[in-house]
Amino acid sequence: ENEFYLTGGTCLGRFYQYGFAVKNIKQALQRDFNLAVKVESKNFTRFKIDGLLQIDFVNDVAVRYKDVKVLKNSYIIDNVENILSNKLTAVIGRDNPKDIFDIYLISKFYTFSWSDILNSAHKKAGFSNEDLIIRLKSFQELPFRFIEAN
Repeated sequence: ENEFYLTGGTCLGRFYQYGFAVKNIKQALQRDFNLAVKVESKNFTRFKIDGLLQIDFVNDVAVRYKDVKVLKNSYIIDNVENILSNKLTAVIGRDNPKDIFDIYLISKFYTFSWSDILNSAHKKAGFSNEDLIIRLKSFQELPFRFIEAN
């Protein structure tokens, strides 16, 4: 409940996809920033850094799929399966092609049980597989064939 960890697209880009090396975050944090609190509530805080970078802190007490990972450098990151589950729930409620691209990359580079991922996503948000398929097909001009006919 009080554990902060990196998740979502940023976590994928920095720690999972294409074997990207972890950036030296300590070095980046050793400079002064103009930090502004934009939204603050019990379970959500949004910061803007230098007016450009938005960082959201969410106390996410929803259903998790598997545990977070603690890296050697003590960074705590989400597991790729939970990120995928969250991306599927995100697709239902927003029109952001980056979610589709992240789903595609995870499905291409990682092995997991779609059934388990979908079950996890269903526990987090109420939607049917048919609703998900309709949403996925609603994204125009995908640069890849994502939905295969069975």
